[in-house]
Amino acid sequence: MKNLLLVPMLVIAILLSSCSMFSPKSSKWRAQKEGIILHLQSDDKLNYKDGKYYTLFIVVYQLTKPDSFNLLTQDEEGLRELLSKKIFDSTVVGLKSIIIYPSTDKTYRLDRATGAKHVAVIAGYRTMVKERMVRMFDIPLGTDTHFLKMEREYVPETLEVTMKFGATQIDVLNENN
Repeated sequence: MKNLLLVPMLVIAILLSSCSMFSPKSSKWRAQKEGIILHLQSDDKLNYKDGKYYTLFIVVYQLTKPDSFNLLTQDEEGLRELLSKKIFDSTVVGLKSIIIYPSTDKTYRLDRATGAKHVAVIAGYRTMVKERMVRMFDIPLGTDTHFLKMEREYVPETLEVTMKFGATQIDVLNENN
């Protein structure tokens, strides 16, 4: 009788511990409809300079790697190039421009491009300072477990970010990473 109980207990123990035995596969960075959700809010004193408030031009980049983008953010010439909405190299897989007006509260649902692992936002503030006008986000990864194949796969999830565009800079209010 003890042997009859031992076998089911052994099977249960193996099944419970098998979750840690799954070998994670590399992620497949597939496109996803509305895979990026940006909640954009703006101050009534948006883009303040010399006593006036201005609309704000924003460019959203989807990137496979952030290195080239980060390199361009190092000086004013590179920041201007990024604001010109150009595909500067093969790491750019998606691009979207948005104009924000003072006192705006709007949500943008963007389709995530195949291969996009990072989302960069650059805002054309009148004072060109990287720390105030550039934000970078990683696409979050979740896991998808396949019990029959005894493997776990990392899968990209929806990136959801809330940003406030103030008088002189971008503030990130909430990010799901």
